[in-house]
Amino acid sequence: MVSAWATAASVRSAPATSSPAPAEMPRDELIVLVGEQAERIAAQDRQITTLATRIADMDEAYAALTAKLARVEHLLSRNSGIPPQPAVHGRPAG
Repeated sequence: MVSAWATAASVRSAPATSSPAPAEMPRDELIVLVGEQAERIAAQDRQITTLATRIADMDEAYAALTAKLARVEHLLSRNSGIPPQPAVHGRPAG
C-alpha cells in the first residue's frame, strides 16, 4: 500500500509545464488542461481524505494513551510507599 506521504509527494511533484496563457490556447488544448487539472484536484481530494482519516485515528489513539498513562500514574502514586520485594534465589529485587 502506498503511504499518504508518498502520494503527497507524487501529487506535489507533478511536472509544471510552462503553458501559454489560457486566453491564447486553442480550445482542444484547454480541454486537455482542464482534464489534467481535474485529475490533479481529484487526487488531492483523495489525499486530503486519507490524511484527515489518519489524523482522526491518531487523535483517538492519543486520547486512549493519555487515559492509560493517567491510570498508570495514578496506580504508581498509590503504591509509591510500598518497599521493593526482597531478592529471590540470587536475583535482584524488582
